[in-house]
Amino acid sequence: MDFEAALISKVFYEADITKVFDERVKPELFVSYRNVWDFMLETYSRHGGLPPKEVIEQKYPHFEFVDARDVPFSFLSEEMKKRHVHNILTEAMKEQAEKLKGKEPFSALETMRDALMKADLEARPSFDLNFVEDVKERLERYDEASRSYGVTGIPTPWGCLDEVTQGFHPEDLIMIAGRGGVGKSWAEFMFAVHNWSNGFIPLIFSREMAVWQVARRLDALHAKLPYRNFKSGMLSSAELDRWENAIEEMKGGNPFWITGDDGDGHLGVTAITAKIHRYRPHVVYIDGAYLIQDDRGGKQQWERFSNVCQDLKRLAQRERIPIVVTHQFNTAGKGMDGSEDTLKYGDVQMWFDLIIGCYQSEELKGNKEMLFKIVKHREGEKLQWVSEWDLDKMKFELKKTEDDEDVPDPVPYDDEAPIKY
Repeated sequence: MDFEAALISKVFYEADITKVFDERVKPELFVSYRNVWDFMLETYSRHGGLPPKEVIEQKYPHFEFVDARDVPFSFLSEEMKKRHVHNILTEAMKEQAEKLKGKEPFSALETMRDALMKADLEARPSFDLNFVEDVKERLERYDEASRSYGVTGIPTPWGCLDEVTQGFHPEDLIMIAGRGGVGKSWAEFMFAVHNWSNGFIPLIFSREMAVWQVARRLDALHAKLPYRNFKSGMLSSAELDRWENAIEEMKGGNPFWITGDDGDGHLGVTAITAKIHRYRPHVVYIDGAYLIQDDRGGKQQWERFSNVCQDLKRLAQRERIPIVVTHQFNTAGKGMDGSEDTLKYGDVQMWFDLIIGCYQSEELKGNKEMLFKIVKHREGEKLQWVSEWDLDKMKFELKKTEDDEDVPDPVPYDDEAPIKY
């Protein structure tokens, strides 16, 4: 069967082109009759309907209508997608073979990575929901929120943040942003340790430090060790005992995965996907998102980073897990001024469901405090809060919340209270 001719014919027989959009049939799927399809789309766009069948027959005499009235749209679109994906991979394999003959294995690997990303994008389905028929699922989600005191996702270290976001949810793409050296990585690792302590499986991708350095920070957070002494091998006997006990308690617990540079300097979304499939985490953290390679091969830095953010959002949606990344404000976001409009490498905030800014003035630094702001939230609700930021005692308790109009008194704070992660 000629699937292209069958799909075009079915559109005419049913006088309905919207089903084709539902099935995500793109012009690129057409090979023999691309000009016919383009003309149909142009007519539909300009006039809100299809051209007469006779016009098609007269304008494109090489095209013949076929009887496809009993063939489902979904079958035709799936077969065309299969062919398109097959062609993408076949062409890539030919190019890869030529590069291997020329002893260019890294370039051949890049070619295949790019092809796999393109093929994955073409094969991905769309999702629709009937608001009227989804009532039962919405009631169940409400009951879940009620039972969990409003936290329906993966909980965070701060109750005030959970109150606004209800936790990190499947398909969320989240950014922790700040100036270089402000403490973004510490914040991200603290989230991960808190998730792990609550029974979830985190997966950390590190692009800015070695895996063993990440593990050292996680040890410090988990066992509440003074980081400066821990790093220099100067723990007291009591602190060393506490670390050893914490290590013993970890045995038999949930996995906590850390992955770093694989040696060739390349970590793209395709490679991240492979690690997710291997370890099946509940939440993914990427330290240094701007260092992720663009599998689509953008020419400029801003284009590459935009591609990465878009692909990470699609990955979160496809795998139904939250993905959290760290990123930097640009030079316009100095001091306490960083916002969603001052992110490094351009306008990428559209791909993010939540952006949390980290800020530390000299006064906050002297007080061992950090200011956090929700600078973008797809649900609309904003929040500011100040947390203790003591790397000597590994204390990050909430000290107060605040907003632009009113700064309430600090919440009651017990300096001797145990830290919860």
